[in-house]
Amino acid sequence: MTNSKPIYDLEERTFQFAKRVRLYIKRLLTTILFLLFAMLAANAQEYIMPGETKQVSAEGDTLYIITIGQMRDAVEAAKEKEALEAQKELLKNKISLLESQNATLDTLVAAHQEDALYYKKSWKTAEEDLQDALKEAKNQRRKKYLFGLGGLGLGLLISLF
Repeated sequence: MTNSKPIYDLEERTFQFAKRVRLYIKRLLTTILFLLFAMLAANAQEYIMPGETKQVSAEGDTLYIITIGQMRDAVEAAKEKEALEAQKELLKNKISLLESQNATLDTLVAAHQEDALYYKKSWKTAEEDLQDALKEAKNQRRKKYLFGLGGLGLGLLISLF
């Protein structure tokens, strides 16, 4: 006796079901995206769908169309600009600090130069005074020698008479 019911392969049926579900979800996603773009286009004044081209008159507003790579580059450039601005402020602060330190050092150098001139002048005066004292001492020695010889000569003369 033959069986009148057909034999179904469970694996094949499951595979076919999975294919139909994937196709349904793919169509559903496409439909959702289309509806989303349609809602955005209805709310926006002018929306350009991906892959679509539009002509813009020269009198109208400026329209910028950039790619994701260009947007990424613009964001990176903005971040780099921020970092450079912060670095610029830091360097300005360092420059003002160094300028104030330089002014302080300039006043110290001027004070030391004045002190050096004072001490050079004092040293020169002291050397001149020392030279004068040496000359006076030499004169005093000569006077003592001469007076000693004169006194000796006078003593001899007095003793002879």
